[in-house]
This record gives sequence, structure tokens and C-alpha cells, in this order.
Amino acid sequence: MTRPPIAVLLGGPSAEHDVSIVSGTAITEALAGAGCAVAQQLIDLDGRWWDLPADHRRGDREPAAYDDPPALGAAGPFSAAVAIDRLASAAPAPVVFIALHGPFGEDGTIQAMLGAAGLAYTGSGVTASALGMDKAIFKRLVRGIGLPVVDWREVRLARWRDDPAAVERELAAFADGTGDPRLMVKPSGLGSSVGMTLAHGPNELPAALDEAFHYDSVALVEAYLAVARDLEVSVIGNDHARLELYGPGEIVAGHEFYDFASKYTPGLSETSTHAEVSPLMKAGILKIARDAYRAIGAEGFARVDFLVTEEQLGVTLVSAAIENAPGTPSEAFLPVLRNGVTQEYHHVEALKEAGGKPLTTKYWFPDAALDNGGIGVFETLEAIETIEISLYLIGVSEFARRGDDFGARLCAEAMGTEAVHRALVRFAQGELGKAIGPPNDVGFENFDWPTLGAVREALEALGIGYGVESSQPGRFYDYPGDPLANGLGTPVNHTKPA
Repeated sequence: MTRPPIAVLLGGPSAEHDVSIVSGTAITEALAGAGCAVAQQLIDLDGRWWDLPADHRRGDREPAAYDDPPALGAAGPFSAAVAIDRLASAAPAPVVFIALHGPFGEDGTIQAMLGAAGLAYTGSGVTASALGMDKAIFKRLVRGIGLPVVDWREVRLARWRDDPAAVERELAAFADGTGDPRLMVKPSGLGSSVGMTLAHGPNELPAALDEAFHYDSVALVEAYLAVARDLEVSVIGNDHARLELYGPGEIVAGHEFYDFASKYTPGLSETSTHAEVSPLMKAGILKIARDAYRAIGAEGFARVDFLVTEEQLGVTLVSAAIENAPGTPSEAFLPVLRNGVTQEYHHVEALKEAGGKPLTTKYWFPDAALDNGGIGVFETLEAIETIEISLYLIGVSEFARRGDDFGARLCAEAMGTEAVHRALVRFAQGELGKAIGPPNDVGFENFDWPTLGAVREALEALGIGYGVESSQPGRFYDYPGDPLANGLGTPVNHTKPA
């Protein structure tokens, strides 16, 4: 089968014009190197189209050189209508590779124009492009289906002009609620970190908002995640049942955050195609990337970016379950999880003070739980939580038999914590609200493990190893310690059990 010719669109009328020059010329070189017939269509900042020479390559030219197309030997200019009609009337018509960034190129505009002319093009269609480009709309959509997003506020230019003092008060209250005075301010409809500012406190907010409004009429103000890792996943495919996912990769920014200079100054930031994360974290990230891609109806290819702050076995698994609960905002459940993790830690410490000895401080977890895109994690967790409920029920009975009220109360509290975790995992699988069967969601009647030995055997049958490898392939995870110390817990309403 003969390959169709390819027309690469680069430049464009947005603030990301220079970024597109770099992307488009690099794409052209790669396609030409692969033996494809490639033509380059340069769109200048005024929206005029130019035909670059057939053998044109950027070489060591700066993007600014493309501000003077005739000096590059380009033919034109042409209006968009004429240029697109010329592409559509060519025999054979080319496939259009959209290497444009920002408004016009990524927001559905050029996609609609090419589609109306009957031209095939790369990437998503009109709707998915528009949704993916508008950060505010995208965040509302993915939060609505239960995917995790950094908390944010939206500020419109008209309101900022009418009542800046009220806006500043609202954002100060928002920052107070996050526990960090820093806020990330950016234009809603632009990428490449253009117009993006980290405001370190209220006094820096006005200038940050003005900078964002220079590019858009809507500014996004996000909570700042101080210790987050920048991870990214590539998604490829048109058939949502057969998507290919690659990554996560990781970026270590050369500045305080991944700003424009960090992205495009060679050597300033470090990148890796293979981020060092646990298999469980990787499974959760890939699932979220796939869900986001499907949610907006993306096609062709996309990059899904992540800010990751948690890397702890229990928190990773259950938070991934919560964050992917259909139709449930993650913000509503993460405090419940963190409170539960903190309380669980206090239970362990109290049991140790009472003379209890942990079986181990490292656990073997089976790789099989990652099967089916990580869905097996939830199924394994549900079984673990159910078995551990029985473990603490044994403790309640035994301490009560001895007349030890403290031990009985401690085990009862721990049993309740495990029950909450089980319910959250089941909710993430869409199981709650369906027909109740053992183990159900409200009681503890399914008491299949009446002794400590039976509990341990049941857990080991799942592939869990206590200080030793189990019979199933997997890896060790260390007990993470105090969740308050590593930022994964919360002190709210949780003190050491009396």
C-alpha cells in the first residue's frame, strides 16, 4: 500500500507559535527520515499560510527566523480558505499532521476547518480537542467522573476588573484551605506553561492574574503541590477498547516549577521515559490516563500529565480506588482515606505499646494483582480488608474474654477502619448498592476465619507474604511508618486511642 503524502502544519497565530515551530520541524525531519513525502505549511502570527520549500529543514535556526517567511524561500501568503482548498484538491490529498499548539491549533478550530474540507488529519476531533484544550472544562469533566484533579478556582477577566478585592479575598481563603499560601495561576486555554505563574502569597496574585489574562479571559488558580512529581503518560489509539499506553515518564524541572524556560531550555530540566514508581502506582496512573482519554473522546494520540504526591502501598491502592469511583469527586473521599490511614497507624502503635509485636515490617505483594490493568488490585484489596475485619473481630472477642476493655475497644476501632476501606474499594468497583451477599457492606456475619492461624493462611493464599516471598511472583513493600510525618495522613479528629 502506497503511503499518502503528509502536510505538516506548524507555527500558528497563538502565543505558542515558537513552540510549534520546534515541534513541527522536528516532526518533519522524523517523517522524512522514515521515507514519507512531507510538505510543510507555515502559519504566521497573523494567520496567513505559507508553503515552505520542499527541502526546507530548520537546522540550527531559531524559531524567530520563521517570522520572515520570504527569507526562508516560502511561497505565499495564502488565506486559510485558499490554503486548505489547495490541500483538499491535491491528488492524492495529503494527510494533515497538526503540529500547531494552543488556540486555533488544539482547540478544535483547525480540526473543524480540515474536517469540513474532507481532509484526514492527526489527533482528536473537534469536540475532544476543544475539551482537552480548555483546562477549566476538562477539570470539571474528569472530576465529574471521579478522576483525581488538583483543586482549583476559576476567575473571569470581567469579574477581576469589576471587583478585584473580592477575588483576592476568595483566593486567599482558598489558599488558607489548602494549607499552603502558594497558588499556581495560568490561562485556562493555553499550554506550554505560557502565562503561568507561581504566586508565593497574596501580594503576588494580582500580577499573576494579570499575566494569565494577557492570554485568556479565564484564569485557572490551582492549589500548589509542594512535593509533587511531574509524571506523564502517552496514549495512542482510535479504538478505546485497544489503546496503547506508554510510561509513565518523569520530568525533574530545573526551576521551582515546570515553567516555559524549564521546558524549552536545553539541559535545564531532566527527563526520563521510565519513572521509578511501584507497579501498583503505575497501574493506577495508566488506568487514570486511559479513563481521561476515553472521557473526552480522544483519538490518535495524547499525553496525560500527572502531579503525584503519594507513594505508599495502602494509600496508593485505596486512593486509586477512591479516585476512580464512578461519578464521585475524589476530594470527598481522600480525607476519609487519610484519616483512616492515620488512625490505623495509631492502632498499630498502641498495640505495640500494649506489648504486641508486628509479624514483619515488610510485605510481599503479588504481581498478579496488577492483571487486567490493575483491576485485580481492587479485588485483592477487598479480600484483604474482609479477612482483616475477621482478624480484629477475633481480637475483640479475645480481649473481651480476658476483660481487657482497652484491647477490645482498640480492635473494634481497627475493625471499623478496615470496614471503611473495604467499602471504598467496593465502591470503586461499582459494587455498592447492588445485591448484598457475603461479605456484605454493613455487617460482619461472614466470619470464615475463626483463628489467627486461619487469618494468616487466608492472606498467604492471596499471595501476601509476611517478611518472606510468597508462592506468587511479586515484590516487597516496606511498612511506611507515621503517615503524619510523610504527609500522607491528617491529624484531624484522630488522636492516639485512649
